[in-house]
Amino acid sequence: SARSPRELAEQERRKKTYDRETGRCIYCSRPVTTPGMNSPDDFTVDHVDPRCRGGSDDDSNRVGACRACNGRKSGKPLLDFLTNPSRRL
Repeated sequence: SARSPRELAEQERRKKTYDRETGRCIYCSRPVTTPGMNSPDDFTVDHVDPRCRGGSDDDSNRVGACRACNGRKSGKPLLDFLTNPSRRL
């Protein structure tokens, strides 16, 4: 099925984020795989300042993270996530 212009634009933004992070999770530095493999290492886009706390969807607030780290960070502020020992793998 054909993708809409909006879907194509989001796909391009995700690729730019992936490339900027050189294919690694910004939090744990593990290599990330392409999305859709249902693996803890799947590439996801995380919002450093969570959207649920008023963070924007600007590229400057988006980072690449593995599914495992993104899930652990969830809606936490960055400092809370980085200083919480339960974030360790």
